Amino acid sequence: MAKQGENIYKRKDGRYEGRYIKGYQPNHKPRYGYVYGKTYDDVLEKLEPFKLKYQRPQNAIGFSGMFSDYAIAWLEITAREKEIKPSTYGSYYRDIHNHIIPALGNKLPHMLTEADIEDFMDNLRKKGLSEGTITKIIRCTSAILSKAHEDGIILENICKKVRMPRRKKKKITVLTRVAQSALEQICEQEKDGLLPLLALYTGMRVGEVSALKWTDVDLAEGLLYVRRTVQRLNHYDDYERKTRLSFSSPKTESSERIIALSQKIISYLGEHQKKASGEYVISCKGRFAEPRVCQYRFERLLEKARIRRINFHSLRHTFATRCLEEGMDVKTLSELMGHSGVEMTLKYGESLTEHKKKAVMLLDNVYQVAI
Repeated sequence: MAKQGENIYKRKDGRYEGRYIKGYQPNHKPRYGYVYGKTYDDVLEKLEPFKLKYQRPQNAIGFSGMFSDYAIAWLEITAREKEIKPSTYGSYYRDIHNHIIPALGNKLPHMLTEADIEDFMDNLRKKGLSEGTITKIIRCTSAILSKAHEDGIILENICKKVRMPRRKKKKITVLTRVAQSALEQICEQEKDGLLPLLALYTGMRVGEVSALKWTDVDLAEGLLYVRRTVQRLNHYDDYERKTRLSFSSPKTESSERIIALSQKIISYLGEHQKKASGEYVISCKGRFAEPRVCQYRFERLLEKARIRRINFHSLRHTFATRCLEEGMDVKTLSELMGHSGVEMTLKYGESLTEHKKKAVMLLDNVYQVAI
């Protein structure tokens, strides 16, 4: 018979057998490992290193569930305590339920290893996910484990030992000056033309354009105030997934900003305001035009201008590129764009294709002078 607190038994063949929990099955039943010896003390000595390897740390909050239980609890606590935006909650929800729980949920938090995280990343790649998406999912996993470490459920955050995927730079799509001119000519003729012109001359995001009210525009001073954004987000409950529109503050604190307007866009806005009947600058049936409606209208204008289909966000890229081509300093552009730092703005320097071509053509002049 085993002594109290020890899983060591004498077998019929005279040997002693000791067992320890080394993991759990999908049905949450324990998986055991075994050691053998001629005497009770031999087995007790052999068991010690395995118990140390698989032991639970001092548990500060009395948690005894699986990693899936803790991940779900973490999401609700984070959403409640930190008051995260609905879009952030939706991103966490998808990562946890679509990827993290299916791969790691049936393990105890303290049983997770570096190998588990590395295998997790490999399987995400096999699903065809981009390195950027994989990085986002692993960061979510790491945030959960960091809280588990803080709560005393695990001894360390193993994600910090794993090399994160190398993210590939996204290619920025920018309209050429010729394409921009063609689009503007169509916009001047169409009733929905103000929509892309706003983005081309202010660099606003589609959600910011959609939520823009006439009270946010001061034509006398030539200023536009970005105060809110609207998004269509997934809404989750226990039974089904729905979508709903959500108004919130702009993307980051620096995104709530004041934009100085050029005379051209002031003129466009002035003409449009005379005909406006609602509170929103871009309207649809007397209300605001939600982002996907803006994208649909934009695509129709592209078709009329005979320009290949691009995302509305490309207009923001085009605005930034034109500003740099005309010599605007990066700090000013960063503030107009609502970036949290100039590092994000500097990426637009890579898209100055036309500017680079003109610069290289100057070499022809050098050659002619030499002759």
